[in-house]
Amino acid sequence: TILPTTHHILAYRALRRAYVDELWRQRAAAKVQALIKARKQRERNLLERKAAVVLGAAMRCTLAQRELARRKANYDAATKIQACARAAAQRDRYKQLLHKRDSAATMMQASARACAARGRYNRLRAAITLQAAARALAARTLYNKLRAAVSLQAAARMRLARLKLLAFKEAPLRALIRMQALARGKPPQRALRMALLAVRVLQSIWRMKRIQIIRRKLLEAARVLQKGAVMLKYKKKGGFLGTNHEPHRRF
Repeated sequence: TILPTTHHILAYRALRRAYVDELWRQRAAAKVQALIKARKQRERNLLERKAAVVLGAAMRCTLAQRELARRKANYDAATKIQACARAAAQRDRYKQLLHKRDSAATMMQASARACAARGRYNRLRAAITLQAAARALAARTLYNKLRAAVSLQAAARMRLARLKLLAFKEAPLRALIRMQALARGKPPQRALRMALLAVRVLQSIWRMKRIQIIRRKLLEAARVLQKGAVMLKYKKKGGFLGTNHEPHRRF
C-alpha cells in the first residue's frame, strides 16, 4: 500500500474543488437557460394571447357588420312593405272619396247635424261634470268639518280621561310616597335622638369627672394649706425674664 502524501492530498482537494466549481457552473448555466426558455415561452404566450384577442375582435367586428347589414336589409324591406301598405290605404280612401263625391251635400248635412249633436252632448256633459264636482266639493267640505269636529271631541275626551287617570294614579302614589318618607325618616330620627342622648350623657359624665378632679385638687390644696404650707407666686431663683421678686406669703 502507498500512503498518501501531502502533495497527493492537496492535489485531491484541488481536483475536488475544480469538480465542485464545474458542477456549480453547470447548475448555474442550466438555471440561466431555464430562465431564458421561460422568458421566451412567456413572450410567445403573450404574443399568442394578443393574436387571439385581435382575431376575436376582428371576428366579432365581422359578425357585427354582417348582423348590421342583415338588419339594414330587413329594415329596408319593412320600410318598402309599409310604404306599399300606406299607398294602398290612400288609394282606397281616394276611391271612396270619389264614390261619395255625388253625396257631398248629404255628407255636409250629416256632418252639421253631428257637430250640433256633439256640441249639445259636450255642453250637457260639462254641466253634469260641474254639478258633480260641486256636489263632491260640498260633500268633501262637510266630511272634513265633521271629521275635524269628531277629532276635536275625541282629543278633548282623551285629555279629560288622561287627566282623570293621572289624578287617580297620583293619589295613591302620593300617599305611598308620604308613607315611605315617614318610614324612611323614623330610623334616622331615632338614631339622631340616641346620638344626642349619648352626647348629653358623655358631656354630663365629662363635666362630673372634671368637677370631681377640681374638687379633689381643691381638697388637697386646702389640706396642704391647713398644715401650714406657703404658696409662692414666683420661683426663688429668679422669676419671669430673669427677675427676682420676693415671694408673697399666702395662706
